[in-house]
Amino acid sequence: MPRRHFQADLQKAAESLSIAGITDVRPGGDDGEFTFMCMADGQKLQISALVPGRSPLLWLRSKTY
Repeated sequence: MPRRHFQADLQKAAESLSIAGITDVRPGGDDGEFTFMCMADGQKLQISALVPGRSPLLWLRSKTY
């Protein structure tokens, strides 16, 4: 998935996500990373996730010329 598609999907999720217990979806500090808040056992947790393959170096290594 190209970076612009990832960012568009993340923006859409941040604006219209409706999953119980999940809030505040936003980009993380690195390319392909995002964070969100999650309610679990009565505690509010900040979760950070990284989508594999979003690194430009990984993308370049996977290409053949």
